[in-house]
Amino acid sequence: MEVTADDGDVLGLVDDRLVTFRAGPGAAASSASFRFHDRADGLAIPLPPGQGRPVYDLPVGQVVYFDDEDLLFVEHGGVAMAAALRQGVVDTWVVAGDRARWLASHPFFTIGLLELLKRQGLFSLHAAGCSAGGGKVVLLAGPSGAGKSTLALALTRAGFGLLGDDTLFLGRDAGDVGVLGFPDEVDVTDATTGLLPELGYLLGRPKPPGALKHRLRAEEVFGQPVSTGRATALVFPEVTSAVGSVLTPMAEEEALLRLAPDVLLTERTASQAHLDALGRLAGNCPAYRLETGRDLNRVVYLVRDLFAE
Repeated sequence: MEVTADDGDVLGLVDDRLVTFRAGPGAAASSASFRFHDRADGLAIPLPPGQGRPVYDLPVGQVVYFDDEDLLFVEHGGVAMAAALRQGVVDTWVVAGDRARWLASHPFFTIGLLELLKRQGLFSLHAAGCSAGGGKVVLLAGPSGAGKSTLALALTRAGFGLLGDDTLFLGRDAGDVGVLGFPDEVDVTDATTGLLPELGYLLGRPKPPGALKHRLRAEEVFGQPVSTGRATALVFPEVTSAVGSVLTPMAEEEALLRLAPDVLLTERTASQAHLDALGRLAGNCPAYRLETGRDLNRVVYLVRDLFAE
């Protein structure tokens, strides 16, 4: 794919995320284009013409899909995106300011990318993934704030391989529980950096402009990422104030209900295929609820035991 931007800062932020995927000389022609435009005048970008329907509720802003055009429109925080998914073109308009640049290069870019890949048979999973070797992967799924990144980094420092800390992919033809890694930047809170000694150096640094968390590339601290694997367990962490952590089995139906809301119901065929992929994962992979306490080292052993089952 090709990424262009009027603002060099936005282009740099996207490049930092995709450094692992940079295309070298002789790369094939791009089949997708992401174009970032300045909105220096601050004027609102109007909704495209036609009949659209909301596909996600934002406290402020809108996420609207137009079936006839296969077009997704998103507006929030001074950023507007029109993703012409059938054509493989994603246009994003950005007002000045660090926060808007971060929104454009992170959540907005991610939404456009995931929707394009969904139409290519790669289905996103809002989860971290860690491998214990032999191709076996444990998935840590859940919303932002569930503790995915903290647990993934704790497992990585204990010798697991990291596929990604927030987004992974399931392939249509990658097997019932085949997982593809996505080595994006890792975003960590002050609390996480305080728990992991290797990350203590981040506490003395300011957060990147516009970001709410610290940013690092995990391979610079814990070694190279893992690209593929086979899901062995699906774990849904929940941060608690308890001293001890507790791992309990979860029914397949509940696991699917937790995964399904992350699917934007845009183009019908691709969205149904995405839901089917999540259904195969929940049906073929044992699921667990992990109530995470303050004993982070014990959590590593709880997860490690899942690979022995």
